[in-house]
Amino acid sequence: MAQLSLVRCVIVVLGGGLLFLWFLGALQRSELVYQDKLMYVEANDWVVGQNKICTSRNVDLGRQTLACDVAEGKAFEVRFYGETHRDNKPVPTLFRWECVRDSSAEPSITCKAL
Repeated sequence: MAQLSLVRCVIVVLGGGLLFLWFLGALQRSELVYQDKLMYVEANDWVVGQNKICTSRNVDLGRQTLACDVAEGKAFEVRFYGETHRDNKPVPTLFRWECVRDSSAEPSITCKAL
């Protein structure tokens, strides 16, 4: 009888842990959680209120670039809604974003995962 209770307890704990991990992943992909990153933004003549489709590579170190146009990069604080790095994906993986130039206040660019 005690072994059956222990097995049930282990199943409940493992199930709860898996549910929590799934919830964290879903929350990170939602628009409720964001992260601000200093990025080199490659964009031409980006005016306030304008949307652009951009990409970023799956890197977590070094000079990170948000490519929106073929242009030289300039450093901006960018707010991302969505994952910007996944350990289980190769470095050449590209993340696609819909980004908008908000204002001159930091972060001046906001991106949502596509």
